[in-house]
Amino acid sequence: MESPTPEDKYNALSLEKDGGAAQSDLINFVAQSNLSELCYAYKSRVKSEVKLIEKKQRKRLEGKENYEISDITDVVGLRLVTLFRSEMVEVVEQVVRNILHLDGASHNPFIQSCPEEVIFYSVSYPKDEIAIAIKERIIPLFSGEGVPVKIKYSTEGYSSIHIVTRLNVSVESLSTSEERYFIPVEIQVRTVFEDAWGEIDHRYGYVNRAGKEVDIPVNNPEYVLPHLKVLKQFADACSQYADIIHFEATSQGNGGDSGLIISVDSDAEILDRFRALNTPQKLIDKYENYRLEKIGAQKIFDNKWGQGVSKLLSAAQLFRGLAEKVMTDIESPRTPLSLWLLYYYSKMNEAICLLSTGIKDEEIAAANVYNELEAEYEGFPLLRMRQGQVQGKFGDVDGAIKRLKGSKEEAETIQKGLVNGKWPDELPEVDYKHMIKVLPRLIGFQLWRKADSICETENLPLKLDLLREAFEETEIILSSEHADEREMRFAHNNLLCYGVEYIKLQPESEDTFLTILKEKMPQYLQALEEKTNLETCDKIELLDTFVSAYTFLGRGEDAKKVAAMILEISLKDGQEKGSPHNSQARLDLVKKAFTILNPDV
Repeated sequence: MESPTPEDKYNALSLEKDGGAAQSDLINFVAQSNLSELCYAYKSRVKSEVKLIEKKQRKRLEGKENYEISDITDVVGLRLVTLFRSEMVEVVEQVVRNILHLDGASHNPFIQSCPEEVIFYSVSYPKDEIAIAIKERIIPLFSGEGVPVKIKYSTEGYSSIHIVTRLNVSVESLSTSEERYFIPVEIQVRTVFEDAWGEIDHRYGYVNRAGKEVDIPVNNPEYVLPHLKVLKQFADACSQYADIIHFEATSQGNGGDSGLIISVDSDAEILDRFRALNTPQKLIDKYENYRLEKIGAQKIFDNKWGQGVSKLLSAAQLFRGLAEKVMTDIESPRTPLSLWLLYYYSKMNEAICLLSTGIKDEEIAAANVYNELEAEYEGFPLLRMRQGQVQGKFGDVDGAIKRLKGSKEEAETIQKGLVNGKWPDELPEVDYKHMIKVLPRLIGFQLWRKADSICETENLPLKLDLLREAFEETEIILSSEHADEREMRFAHNNLLCYGVEYIKLQPESEDTFLTILKEKMPQYLQALEEKTNLETCDKIELLDTFVSAYTFLGRGEDAKKVAAMILEISLKDGQEKGSPHNSQARLDLVKKAFTILNPDV
């Protein structure tokens, strides 16, 4: 390269000197601000006189004939390193807020202005959740200032977020009477895995791709560069898996059975019964309004966990208050009957709201409500069913199976003994239809859980018997006149799960049931595909069933596609919803998806 001009040497020396002062202010600010708490590590550097001159000359050789030292935007470099990708957006948001002086931080080293440039290098854009979050959370902070925000796909595998802005230290030799020159800083935000790969790539890959001269040449570039790409895949896998662990470790898991709790559909039958018993209309109106509150809370819960939980707890409090008001007017059991029934349904609704939150303490509170009702409301099958669900949630599988089967028998006995089609107060028709619709799935699931707890090397026959019973119990749904499309989808999902597991335990057996299963699996998979929009599905447990079924049927590429969706959804849940899950069960599904996509990792 040509020798630098005296002017370039002077400007470069000035930049190195003043850049050092700016760097010191910047590091002190980071150490004292919450950025140091948000990051796993941070480091900085100032380009030396030699590096500044080299960069100007290199840029001119690349075709930028008018490139000057004053055009260099990374005189000072700051790297903020996070442990998890899910933390990057919060760090970037805080950096931008500091640049814009939105938080009133003292000794702020940044010029109060918008960043000059924000670039997000991604290996998976446009599906990258971090890129989407940046668009949604960071760009609005600029308030239409015209800051160039670029999201670029990196073919070399490079992934990082770069922000270029100015520090409040000016350089006299580069300033003019019209405009002062302030030290530029490039801030990079990346994960610890991306940082490690980036350092290795910079040493052995970037110098080859950029044609940079180095003291120690890199041999065998034809091998080194492909190896670096493979290493990046490993680093991305580690980064992604670290986020999964982070999400599972910090989500509010509830342990035990995290199965879905569905309340009885609102129906005019119960309200008509209240009116027939001359229940005060004011109380009926309150009950009906509180039911609407509960239904609204359950809808919110499906999309926004935190807000949904708050609404469910509020609805539970409303029903609790109604029950307390009713209790003061009950003279003795079943007297008056109208209030006795209203108390029962108020407490049942309170409990289902608590149970639906998926929070351990609230589930315990729901169990206490059911236990308090048990003695007073003997012969109410829906109450027995709810108690069975609670037992399953708390890990008492045998107790859950016994209670659920018992409630089913009670309901069927009442139905068979109807006189003139009149349903008793213990079991209104709406309760019966709900129970008959969901009980085969609930019983089948608990039977599967019991089978899952048995090691095949210790008692394979019992494990197979339980899986077969779970399958046959669940299959009842397919011929039920009460099952809706939602329940049918649950049934096909579970049937595939139980069936594939049964077949895997003895694939070459002459078992007649095994032959039947092998014939039914493709049919049930097709039925589930018809009932599920895979492009928009965000239920990990359901997607896992597709992975298992596709793998079993030799549809490897379909299995990989769905496995990738599972990983994306798991990370998105952790970043946005914060919803509770059975942490171990969720982690097992994510591990399985990860293995499908990365069999050699």
